[in-house]
Amino acid sequence: MALSYSWFDEKLRWNPADFEGRFKTEIDVTKIWRPALKLVSPSQKSERLDKEYDMAIVSATGQVTIMVNDIFYSSCAVKITYFPFDTQQCEIWLANPEYGKLLTFTPTSMEMDTSFFLDNPIWEVVKTSLKVVPTSYNFNFVCGIQIERRATFYTLNLLTPILILMVLNSMVFVLPAESGERVGFSVTLLLSVAVYMTIISDKLPNSSKPSPILAYVLVAYLGQSALICIKTILSLRMFYRDENIPVLF
Repeated sequence: MALSYSWFDEKLRWNPADFEGRFKTEIDVTKIWRPALKLVSPSQKSERLDKEYDMAIVSATGQVTIMVNDIFYSSCAVKITYFPFDTQQCEIWLANPEYGKLLTFTPTSMEMDTSFFLDNPIWEVVKTSLKVVPTSYNFNFVCGIQIERRATFYTLNLLTPILILMVLNSMVFVLPAESGERVGFSVTLLLSVAVYMTIISDKLPNSSKPSPILAYVLVAYLGQSALICIKTILSLRMFYRDENIPVLF
């Protein structure tokens, strides 16, 4: 993640004419005052965004700008109810806990600059946002990002095979009862669904709250396949029933 933030420091102003027209310079961040920005919702240890090896760009007007290029680990709630057609909304909260409400933020844009984002084969960035959220003790700078899962892989490898099995399972009643293949056909499809669910269990998100609707659909289809197998056995039992045995009501 690349992040830049700036502020004005009156003590760092100078007249460019007194320094051979030099308007900008670079200073080690450890030698000047800078706000201690930290992640409010880190997934690991909370640390300052700027590091000791970063450099600050200072202009003659007193404007100080720090460019931060690093990997930040933040946590956010994930909703997988509509997996694999889910959309996630994640927010990265930044704050300065040292100064509280004495320090506020002013975003220069309402959206994040995504020109440096690398294309991801699993997720696609749909929308970004930048805003300031006040709390009782400070101001939080919130970077929001909305990502959408690319569902082509899951459609071809998860949904298409199960749809084919559903169609084949319903064709068991088309087979003539005299062929003797109904029970074997229905049992084979029941085992196919059971084996298929075992294979794709690693592809489904491991979450119980909430659970993806696709998991319930697969369990329902497994029950439906078992019910078709039972109906097939009962229908053949009635078809080959001895006509001399009276029917009891």
